[in-house]
Order: sequence, then structure tokens, then C-alpha cells
Amino acid sequence: MEYNFEGNVFDNHPELKEYEEFNHTSELAHEWLLYINLVYSPDSDLFGVDDITERKQIAFKRTKIPKQHLEGAVSNSNEELNKKISRFFKLQNEGEIELLLSGKEAFHILLSEVRSDVSDELDDNIKAIALKAKRVCFEDAFSILDTVKKIQSKLKNSNTDISAVLDKVDDTKEWKEGWVESLIDKK
Repeated sequence: MEYNFEGNVFDNHPELKEYEEFNHTSELAHEWLLYINLVYSPDSDLFGVDDITERKQIAFKRTKIPKQHLEGAVSNSNEELNKKISRFFKLQNEGEIELLLSGKEAFHILLSEVRSDVSDELDDNIKAIALKAKRVCFEDAFSILDTVKKIQSKLKNSNTDISAVLDKVDDTKEWKEGWVESLIDKK
């Protein structure tokens, strides 16, 4: 989707106010979204700049973002910016990036289940089912990890740094433990 940055992008596209990652009431919200659009949107006039670091520096100069944020933006170490970039790609409905995000989320869910304890208070049949479910979770996580690595490799080879951004986003906080055990019918 192309965004209209004449004036305030959040006034032009009020649907963007829904997303907490954009923090639309922040003084720099418009500028950060402009920066992200300049760097990552295929519609950006900068998208043809092959060197991603150069593209980021040019985009940064076009915004009114204070210079102290440049290093974090270029190195992908600004976690708030990384969340904004992830949301931007979700909104752009980039299939491979959505697959990557979803795969990483599923991987973390499955791993938390593999790591969680099975209660000793369960009867033997239920406990056996829970342990089998943990094995299935492990196998699924292994398969998902392989696919996630392939997608990350493809994205890195296409000279985008989104995989580095996504590696810095901590998406594990969104998921809870006990998912497998909640599927078991506790009679």
C-alpha cells in the first residue's frame, strides 16, 4: 500500500492509529513511518539503492528524526523501530515476511511447550498423551525452524535486512506456556 505523507500520514490514513507499534501520538511517529516507508517500500524512490546502509542513511536525512537515533536505525538495534518495521511489513502483506513472522511465532510457541513441565499429578494415561504431544511439538518446531532459515536466507540474499530486524524483535512475550496441556481432556 502506498501512503500519503503530505501533511500527517496518520491524518491521511487514520487506520494506522490502530497499531500501537506506530505510537501515533508520539512527536516523531510520522517521521519514523516516513523513514520506514523510504527504506522498505517498493514504491519508494530509494528502493533502487542496493546498499541497504546507504539507503537507510539517505532516508534518515530526509526525515526530522534526531541524529542520535541514526546508529540504532542503521544497525537494527532500536527495538521500537524494529517493531514498527515488522508491523509495516505485516500491513504490506508481504507473503514471505508474514510467513517468516508466523513461523518464528509458531516455533517459539512449540519450544515453550517442549520446555514446560508435565505435572506429576496427572494420571498415567494423560501424562503419556502430554509427553507424546511434547515430542510432536519438538518435531514440528524442528520442521518450522528449517523453513524459517530458508526464508531468512532468501530475504538476506535479496539484500533486505528485514531478517536482522526480525531477529532483534522479541516476539516470545506474546505466547504463554501450558498450551499443549490445555489441549488434553483432563477428566
